[in-house]
Amino acid sequence: MPLVPGFIQFCHHPIIYDISNRFPAPPGTNTPILAFADDILILSSSLVLTKSGLDTIADFSTLSGLEINCKKTVIVHNRFHSRAGIAAREAWARTKWATIPIASEAKYLGVPLGAVSR
Repeated sequence: MPLVPGFIQFCHHPIIYDISNRFPAPPGTNTPILAFADDILILSSSLVLTKSGLDTIADFSTLSGLEINCKKTVIVHNRFHSRAGIAAREAWARTKWATIPIASEAKYLGVPLGAVSR
């Protein structure tokens, strides 16, 4: 096994394990996390849980020296334009993760996520 994929898998395992145990998977899924190479996708039903997942990753980052790249990180809110979405963005702006944008859509490994209307 090449070193880099093995190292990434070694780093992902404790993060995935911890987040999977902290909050339940969304209905119809087996896990709240998808991981591929150095990317991690957290599926969450609330920004509180998303923040918890990011906090878990940050805790691990302190130990491993790996970091969250906030320039490449995005949160997709499925009700972006609703009152709930606006309130969520306002609340998010008051957290330590405020530099991570909330969007109505994004791509993960080339796959569109969110309110994609194409």
